[in-house]
Amino acid sequence: MPASLCDPSPSTSDARTLDLVFFITGNPGLIAYYHPFLAGVVQGFNGRDGGDLSDVSARPVVVVAGFSLGGFEVEDWTAAPLAGSGSERGQGARGVEEGEEQQRDREALRDLLFPDVAASPSASQTAKQDSRSVQRIYSLAEQVELCYARLENLLGRLRMQCDSLQGLSRSGPETLNSQETTNTSTRNTDINLKVTLIGHSVGAYIALELVRLRHEYRQQATAADSLPKLAKYSILSCILLTPTIQDLHLSSSGRIASPLLAFLPFLPSLAQGLVQNVLVKFLSEAWFEVLVKRATGMQAASHGLVATVAFLRSRRGVCQALEMAKCELREIRKDSWGNEVWGIAAGDGAVVDQSNPSLFFWFARRDHWVADVTREEILSTRGGTGFIEKDDKIGDDAGKDELDDGRNKSPRIRIDETDGLMHAWCLTQSDLVVRRVNGWLRELWDQD
Repeated sequence: MPASLCDPSPSTSDARTLDLVFFITGNPGLIAYYHPFLAGVVQGFNGRDGGDLSDVSARPVVVVAGFSLGGFEVEDWTAAPLAGSGSERGQGARGVEEGEEQQRDREALRDLLFPDVAASPSASQTAKQDSRSVQRIYSLAEQVELCYARLENLLGRLRMQCDSLQGLSRSGPETLNSQETTNTSTRNTDINLKVTLIGHSVGAYIALELVRLRHEYRQQATAADSLPKLAKYSILSCILLTPTIQDLHLSSSGRIASPLLAFLPFLPSLAQGLVQNVLVKFLSEAWFEVLVKRATGMQAASHGLVATVAFLRSRRGVCQALEMAKCELREIRKDSWGNEVWGIAAGDGAVVDQSNPSLFFWFARRDHWVADVTREEILSTRGGTGFIEKDDKIGDDAGKDELDDGRNKSPRIRIDETDGLMHAWCLTQSDLVVRRVNGWLRELWDQD
């Protein structure tokens, strides 16, 4: 998904602040599942639906961006030339020139989606060499590295284009130019870039890992002159929606999936082969969609059904989802983050590090991917540093309440729990989540 640009501020000042709302999907990692949610967040900046953020005058430019996770692409990036190129249409030199331009656009978009993962301090050499292989299956750690590289790459592009972005009209969202940029450290060094990470399910785990990597990278950049110049940006907050950040294997679904994926290592490849070589091969697109609709109970022509059909028909989506789930169940265990994520706010009376992000958790009271004991442990161990709010029904808009009584000092931790919220809220509850998230964004930006 290309980034969306919004200009919510009526101010014409020269303030050089740019906010990036960076969304990280769950598993399956198709961004198409979240189009209504992201559209609602963008509309909130323009005063439509989901809460009015247009009065946040300190935000000249806001960028909302989201990507499918690695391995969930539904297009073949190796296809060349692009459909409709000059060589196909036989239009001579002019057609060839247009085809070359389209190919450059493809390369530019590929560079946006699959930047060099060397920006990540923990990136393996294999990952660096194979970051664009269309046959690659990504582990959970490699998804973290890819998201980190995408974040850094996107921020570099925004820094380079900030002069033009500040001249955007206020007519609504536009598409970010994805031309390649270089030498990001020589221009617009006074731009104040602030990032809000939003993660769903395992995307919440990835978001917290990005905070850890950012801290690690800053330390390494300070210690080693040979590392690239550190990008000047700060992670303002993390909004974590039905998060799976601890002891995933203890959840009701985890107890079933964990032994299956552990003792049947061939299951991901087998499932992918059955879907591709039986269902996709022998069923027409129409019958395949009917089968998926009946199996999932999704409404016809809904965004969820369209995304699921594309996911199942993709060359490696099923295998990628199951291999990644195997990694999640094996690696998402006990809390392993330190003060770089949670801050020095666990009741020890120490001075708080202002560089730590605010953390907003939103749990479903009944979630088959989050064990009750795990949720209660997070509530008890982390709730003391902020405050907990439990909604009795799904319609409560607790996210719009103002923080008071000094209970949330940076780094703030807020934990909400709602009865009726589904783990897969992106299918039918996007409007509800938009209202809560836009309320939190308003709080953050009003107080920043």
